Amino acid sequence: MDESVDLLTTEEIAALKQSKPYIEGTKAIHQAGEGKMLSQSEFIAARDLLLVRFATDNGTRPGPLNNAKMSDYEKAESSEGNRVMLISKHKRAKDGPAILGMKPDLQNLMDIYVDKIRPEWAARDEDHLFVTVEGKRFPEGTIGRRFRSFMEKSKV
Repeated sequence: MDESVDLLTTEEIAALKQSKPYIEGTKAIHQAGEGKMLSQSEFIAARDLLLVRFATDNGTRPGPLNNAKMSDYEKAESSEGNRVMLISKHKRAKDGPAILGMKPDLQNLMDIYVDKIRPEWAARDEDHLFVTVEGKRFPEGTIGRRFRSFMEKSKV
């Protein structure tokens, strides 16, 4: 029950979807899907939108995304039209892998990220799914700051 105090309400999720960072992130992903090379700020907007979508769609902390790898994304299986990634390394790993689902709309955004955006930003030897502007994985336990920053910018 203590953890539920910090969960977003339905109204807050609706406001989030109307916020400037959410709209800018979505726009950047769609432009990349049409072949545009993203600027650094557009890359950040796109990546951070995806982090927020995973966290809000799954009602989970963003922490497991710190450890999500390309291999986890590639191995994701479909269940009832939704792709599901299993992330074995996370804060509560003793309870089993973190389960991160992707509804079809998030799957489409992620496909653009993986196929068009990430290759332009990730270092050649980097296997982590989400990368910094330097092309490397996020230092352990820091990806949540991107979520926090996004929420502050959105004023939700």
